[in-house]
Amino acid sequence: MKIMISLQKVMAILVLFCGIILTISESPIEEGLSTQMWLTFGGIALVLLSVGWLWLIDKEEVFWEVK
Repeated sequence: MKIMISLQKVMAILVLFCGIILTISESPIEEGLSTQMWLTFGGIALVLLSVGWLWLIDKEEVFWEVK
């Protein structure tokens, strides 16, 4: 179980890193504002998703240590 929790932490951190990269990345000027907004909000969504995932992993880890 510890291996699975550790693997989930690594995957969540990778998703967090990808979300940060998407949030700070820029689209070409020819693409327009909608593409830049898509990148920014998509990156923010990935960051929030990974933070929630890490929170759930923490709760799961506490649950399996108690039982």
